[in-house]
This record gives sequence, structure tokens and C-alpha cells, in this order.
Amino acid sequence: MERIVYLLGAGFSAPLGLPVMSNFLEKSKDLYFSDPQRYRYFEDVLNAIAKMSVVKNYYSTDLFNIEEILSVLAMQQNLRGRRLKKAFLAYIADVISYYTPIFLPTENLPSNWQDRIFASAGHPGSLYGAFVANLIQLRVSPAEIEGMFRASSFQESDAIYVQESDATYGIITLNYDLILERFLDYIETAFVNTGILRFASNCLDGGVPLAKLHGSVDTGIMVAPTWNKTLARNLLPAWKTAFQLLAKANHIRIIGYSLPTADAYIKYLLRAAAIESPHLKKIDVLCRDDRKGSVRARYEEFIDFANFRFVNGNVVDYLRPNVFTRIQRADSRELRAIEFRGLEAGHEHFFSTQAS
Repeated sequence: MERIVYLLGAGFSAPLGLPVMSNFLEKSKDLYFSDPQRYRYFEDVLNAIAKMSVVKNYYSTDLFNIEEILSVLAMQQNLRGRRLKKAFLAYIADVISYYTPIFLPTENLPSNWQDRIFASAGHPGSLYGAFVANLIQLRVSPAEIEGMFRASSFQESDAIYVQESDATYGIITLNYDLILERFLDYIETAFVNTGILRFASNCLDGGVPLAKLHGSVDTGIMVAPTWNKTLARNLLPAWKTAFQLLAKANHIRIIGYSLPTADAYIKYLLRAAAIESPHLKKIDVLCRDDRKGSVRARYEEFIDFANFRFVNGNVVDYLRPNVFTRIQRADSRELRAIEFRGLEAGHEHFFSTQAS
């Protein structure tokens, strides 16, 4: 059994419209001006950021990057014996919550329903839903579909890679959002309705372990995105889960995380887990890079392992092949079920053709 761990950064969620560090400020302003009364406390946050413009008179500073903004403010407040105001964390949580999509079941599906279970055709949400379904290895039959949708027929689909999965999965995320949880809720509501599907907070509870190292918008426990990402005591269980997952992993897959220089703590987590890792086979990284190749350079400086692959690519392109397997009746072309077990073949196809 292969043990596979995904480490997800902001770039993983970005195709669904969630903000990343570089456009967070812009998206927060869009939200504020769409409803100034509801988000009136944003005004104090945005005014505090605007006052920072004086810094640019002396030092190179990216005042459009929320991590750099909050890092400067956190340094100022810490040296004055204060903490970063709670309003900043509330501001971050509200912006992320607003831009996190909610996917609801469609009342009517066409004959090619298999491609539209999670979202309209062409919407990236369908691919993210399929990714979560692959993590839990979901199986959906026409009978279950007909109980929810009025699909008239079940015809041949173009969905691709067919391979039985012999893998277990774990997720470590640096994101505050609820993308994965919402898709699992969708699956629970739409197809299963058993109350047992869930992400696990540790490696012993069953289900797919999910470790949120920076906290989550639904708990109110969040580490501010600053240079000083101290490990809060109430996040220690998530860090222990992440360590356990990495220590047992055969494959580490890093998606949408640029390995910023300031995030030394992630490097130390990976190094510490490697001490106890008995059989790590591959480390694969998918992340958008800049023209200078800075992201790849950081990874190549950090990872000294023969079976390391880096792809400067699009998360949506990575998710596209990881859809489902058609299960047909032995005596006909009639569709019996679809199974989401294509993640391994899709991953290997993508990296073997894209990595250089």
C-alpha cells in the first residue's frame, strides 16, 4: 500500500477564485466597496495599510502583498509590546470565506452527467470535486444518481485514466479555506447520506487525515500570514498529524506552494519527518513559477533527492485527468457505476509528460 501525502499551498485553491498573497488586498477592496456597511471594520484595516506607504520612501516593499504588509505591521506591534489586532485576522477570514464557493446539487443533469456531478461543464469545481472523490475513492451508481437527479440516460463518457488504486492519502494544507471540506459535504449530502464521510483530524480516526497547519476560517484559530508564524498551542495536534503523515509517506506531492524564503518552518518540518521516514520514493512539486525560475531554484536548493520532479504548471491541468473509471455491466455497454480511482494514473501521466 502506497502512502501518499499532499502538501497544499494557496495556489491549489486559487483557480476557484480564492485570493493568494499577491492579490488579497485587491480582492478585499472589491469586497469592501461592494458592501461598505457590512464590512465597515475593513476601513480601519485598509487605512492602516495605506499609512504604510511611507515605508516605500526608503525601502523596497510590496504593499500589495498581504503577507509582507502584515509582517511589517506585526514587527511594529511586537516591538511595542502589542499583538497584531484581531481585526486583521477577522479581515482575512471574512475575505477568504466570501470568495470560497459553495457548490449545490444541480436539479437536472444531461446524459453526460458523469462530467457534471460536481459543477457545470468547464467549471474547475468539477475537477476539485473529482479530486476529493478520488481521495475517498467514491463509487456512484446510476441508481444513486437517479434518486437525486432526473438524468434521462447514461451514455459513453470521455473521462479517462482507468486504474485500481492501491493507495492511502493524507492532506497537509497551509490554507485557511474550506474547499476540501465543502466538497466532502457535497458528496455526503448528494450521494452517501450516511454521516460517516469526513476528514480526520489525526491518523488514527479513519478517513482521510487533514492537517491545517495555519488554522481554519471555521474554527477561529488562525495564524496570521506574517514572518513570525509561531506555532500556536491549539494548532499543535495538526502539526503532529502532519509530522506523522510525512514520516510514513512513500510519496510527497506539493501543489501550489512556492516555498517562500520566510517559511523556514516548513523546511524544518519536512527535514524532521525525513529522520523517521523508512521508504520515501518520490517528491513531486507543481507550482507556478516566475520568469526567473525563482520557485524552482528554491526547491532545487532545498531538495537533494534523485527522485524529485518539478513542474511549472497549472493546478487545473493537473486535476483534469484525475476523474473516474466507468464500470459497465459484463453483458452490455450499460453503465453500472463510476468509481473515482484515477488519481494515481493521472498524477503519473501528468508528471511524466510535464516534468523536465
